[in-house]
Order: sequence, then structure tokens, then C-alpha cells
Amino acid sequence: MMGDGAAEGREPEGRRWLTIEAACRLLGVDQSTLRRWSDAGRINVFVTPGGHRRYAEADVRALIDRARQGRQPLSGPALADLSLARYGPEQLRWVQQQPWYRAFDGAALAQLREEGRQLVELAMRYVSARKGREAILDEVTELAERYGTRNAALGVGLVDGVAAFLFFRGPTMDTVVGFLENENLPPKRAARVFHELNDLLDHALLAMIAAHEGAAPARRATDAPAPGHARPGLGVPQATRPDA
Repeated sequence: MMGDGAAEGREPEGRRWLTIEAACRLLGVDQSTLRRWSDAGRINVFVTPGGHRRYAEADVRALIDRARQGRQPLSGPALADLSLARYGPEQLRWVQQQPWYRAFDGAALAQLREEGRQLVELAMRYVSARKGREAILDEVTELAERYGTRNAALGVGLVDGVAAFLFFRGPTMDTVVGFLENENLPPKRAARVFHELNDLLDHALLAMIAAHEGAAPARRATDAPAPGHARPGLGVPQATRPDA
């Protein structure tokens, strides 16, 4: 059913009219979205006697201008705060009961949250950038390596470190993709952004794992007890400890 923005008959003269395909190209949306906007009265539409929709170019450009004026750009830190705000009380209670959460002390958890904010900022810059992506990727790699190395130094296991990363990964993707969808990206562009973001976070995860594994042998060598001495907490001399 047509909304208040629809009219039928011959197109009034003196205006430049666009087909629905041309209007969608200008707006960067698909036809179903534009039809929905028309039916809701968000933009006027004329329907020809043959049933074809026509849009005044001036109305289309006015809609673009209104969207730009009404949009409040979010900075990287604001996006990061929005990402963390997606955790409700139930999610926070759940995560506090997870083994990996208890592997981090208070200072490490505060650092983890800060690095999460930094990762959201970098992810937003990466998917928005047309140039300089290599430099952003280097920053992501450095951040992930710092995270993995610190976890190994604190004695946080690799599984716990990966679990913490994955917990923050979901809301990070939801926040960035959701924000970009509000920009009315064409479906193909939105899908490409999603894949680029997914690849970036995969890269960060692999860099974190490599750094953790690289630092862990050094820690194990430093912590290894002398022959015949018990490892703290095991209660069995290393030399006589049964094989696992």
C-alpha cells in the first residue's frame, strides 16, 4: 500500500525525474529500502499509469542532505564505549564466572578494556580507509602482540587469552558493522566491510597467539625448578613426577 508520499498519474513537468534504479544509485540503498521509505512518506514518489515509480531528483538530493545534517558522527572512542555498553548485567555476571575472567587480575582487566577500545578505533579506521591500511594493520599487529606477550608474562594460559579475545570480538563487530549500516551503505559494500573487519580481527587473533607462544617458552624456562625440587603447588618432585 502506498503511503502519503505517493501520487499517481502523469509526472508534473518542470522537474527532473529519476527511475527507482537511478534514485537508489544516488542514495546508496537497494530498491526494497527506497520502496519502504516511499510507503512510509519519507520521500515523495509518483507512480506512472504503467505502475513504475518515479522520484524527483530534487527530493532525492534533499533526503541525502537531511541525512547528512541529522547524522552525528561517532569518534573512535565513542564507538568503543558503545561497544562496551552492549554488555548488559546478565552478560557481565556470566563473564565474571568464566575461568578465563578469573585468570586476569584487576590491573590486567583494566588494560584489557583499554586495548578493546583501541581495537575498535583501529577497526573503524581500517574499514573506512582507502589509503594507509598497511600502517593501521601494523598498529593492530603491535596491539595484539602486546596483549599476547603480557598474558604469557602474567601466566594467563593461551586458551584463556583466546577466550577473552573472542568475548570482546562479537560486540566489536556488531558495533562497527551496525554503525556502517546506519550510513546506508549498498548491500555489496556492507558485505565487503563485514569481510574486511572479520579478516582484520582474524589477523589480530593470530598475531596474539604467535606472540603468546613466542613468550611462553621463555617464561617456562625461567620458572623451571632445579632437578629434584618440587614445582610450587604440585607437591611432586619434578624428577619423579608421573607422565601426564
